[in-house]
Amino acid sequence: MYQKLKKYCSFSAIALSVLCAGAHAETKYPERPITITVGYAGGASDSLVRVLADSAAKTLGQPTIVENQPGAGSSIQATRLVRATPDGYTIGSVLVGAVINQYMRETEYDLANDLTPIIMFANLPYGVVAPADKPWKTFKELVDFAKANPNSIRYGTAGIGSTQHLTMELLGKKLGIDWIHVPYKSGQEAIMAAIRGDVDIAAQSAEWAPFVRDGRMRALAMFSAERYAEFPDVPTLMELGYDISAPGMIGFAGPKGMKPEDVKVLHDAFHKAMQDPKFANTVKANGWQVDYKNTADFAKYIKQMDEHYSTAVKTAGLAK
Repeated sequence: MYQKLKKYCSFSAIALSVLCAGAHAETKYPERPITITVGYAGGASDSLVRVLADSAAKTLGQPTIVENQPGAGSSIQATRLVRATPDGYTIGSVLVGAVINQYMRETEYDLANDLTPIIMFANLPYGVVAPADKPWKTFKELVDFAKANPNSIRYGTAGIGSTQHLTMELLGKKLGIDWIHVPYKSGQEAIMAAIRGDVDIAAQSAEWAPFVRDGRMRALAMFSAERYAEFPDVPTLMELGYDISAPGMIGFAGPKGMKPEDVKVLHDAFHKAMQDPKFANTVKANGWQVDYKNTADFAKYIKQMDEHYSTAVKTAGLAK
């Protein structure tokens, strides 16, 4: 009797282990909520991430939790992101500011090598805008005033080490202009500061588009290589002869070492979310442009941004 019971128990244990193994093998990612970190508090990047996160959650079958980690031009968020466990449950938005910062200050990451790119979903046209009551109708008029009145122009941006900060410093160096940088926690804060008169101009991604549309602000110049489709009369810095451009990006990535199959799940969910009308409406409302790059192309683009801005920081004399 004892031998039969022992044999039965052994068989049951084996069967149970087989069943458990089978159940484990059938488990699909994701099994729990996914945290998506953002390097800014509020503003266009935050809005875009939240719209995509909400839509992708329906496809993923799990909640997506957006967590703001502002500071140092998104470098704080980038540092935490590369340190996260690469299990697919912590990912984050990636913007150019974090790329620039690794050349301007000591950071604990190398974005070109410490991330697992997932998807790029939009691009940021940057430019200089002034409140409508300011006297400058063109960028040349602003430059002439700044040259004639050193240290009189205060410009707001979304933070130290942001694309727009670097571009303005490159311009200052090239043109011999001394203007004063006033960093804010988000682009929206910088734009509102200009409207209030706390600063004279804002150098920022096209979160200013609604205010240009309603006449409260005037766009003077674009930092992108091509003119901004919505405001085709606004020249680029390249067209004005300054030989400066500032490409942008926003996408999702995770820490280095994520499983390719998990990356594909996330890519496909976010790519599907890009088809949601809410995404297109949010992009337009905030003055951005849809710019899709799959996982492989986004990885290449991050490396291109790394090479471009490492040179730009050195040229501006801002290298750490």
